[in-house]
Amino acid sequence: MKLKELRKLASLHKIKGRSKMNKAQLEVALKPILQAKKSRKRRSVKRKRRSVKKSRKKIKKASVYCGNNGAATNGKPIGTKHQCLKVGIGKGLYLPCERSYGGVYDPIDDRKMYCGDKIDMPPGYDIMGSPSLCLKVGIGLGKAQRARNGCRKPRRSRKTSRKRKASRKRRSRKPRRSRKQRRKRKASRKKNKFSMFAPPIYSMRPNKKRRPKPIKKRNCCNELKNCRNHNRYLINKLKPYLEAERRFKKTVPKLSQPRTLGVDALLADLGLLKFSYAEKPSKQPLTIYLTKSKKFGKKWEIKFTKDGKSHKADFGSAGMSDFTKHHDAFRMVRYVRRHGGKIPYKVEKIVEANTNAPTKQRKEAEKKVIEMMKKVTTS
Repeated sequence: MKLKELRKLASLHKIKGRSKMNKAQLEVALKPILQAKKSRKRRSVKRKRRSVKKSRKKIKKASVYCGNNGAATNGKPIGTKHQCLKVGIGKGLYLPCERSYGGVYDPIDDRKMYCGDKIDMPPGYDIMGSPSLCLKVGIGLGKAQRARNGCRKPRRSRKTSRKRKASRKRRSRKPRRSRKQRRKRKASRKKNKFSMFAPPIYSMRPNKKRRPKPIKKRNCCNELKNCRNHNRYLINKLKPYLEAERRFKKTVPKLSQPRTLGVDALLADLGLLKFSYAEKPSKQPLTIYLTKSKKFGKKWEIKFTKDGKSHKADFGSAGMSDFTKHHDAFRMVRYVRRHGGKIPYKVEKIVEANTNAPTKQRKEAEKKVIEMMKKVTTS
């Protein structure tokens, strides 16, 4: 025992003058205590061995049949897997692949088993052995191939990740510090950081949750240099449409959806619009119906027939807003084409607007929509 351990034992047993004693003196003083400890250990080990021997029950080698052929039992009871493996027989517990033989494989049977790597069984053999059977007999298969006469594929071994062991990892030569020390050091570093321009009260502690604001580009348009003039031009272009929307509000004051703006509310109230598109000037224009989708509340649906086949396309309110807010039918058509609507690109004219709304409201709304759409298509 070491000197520290001996001194601890001496302090436990309260031996006088232990502080002045050396190792040899302590060993002499503690000799009877150490001997008593060793004898106790031996007794406990003996007791454990006796208890283990008592708990082990002798398994009797029962006269059981450990094959797989029920006809060759000779009056013996069929043994369980556990019993047969305890006896030392375990070959006949697995079925072979070849099942054309009437009964199943018996380990005491004299039939010749093939354990090669060929798919077809060569002449001179009776049965085709499975990998488990052949390995039990003591013959390994050349390749893990199975017979044609239907045997299930073997399970693949579990693919474990090839992680490097801790012993193989290269350790740094620097002395490692504890986590607490690292945290303290980090905190002190943060406190000591100050900005160059601000007084030392305001520390430059970075806030991780807050993202930096994106810098806005001063150039509002990449194509045009003079932004102000371009904005004025756009406002002047939209003026007639805004006036038309104001007039429409006066003519149709009561609508089912009061929150929506003019044309959007009108379309919601009408429920159905009918347009005409032409792919080429030589071809006949297609009639396309624009309705509110039944499946989705906020989505729109477009229907048309082409070459005797009906086509449908659901699209979101974004495409409709291109038409309602910006009054651009071409943008709406482009949006529908991108989102699955296979409609022609060129707008020819508007045929009519159909609805089940009251007659007065319907006629006024139809006129306004047709006027606005004509302006869009002609401009």
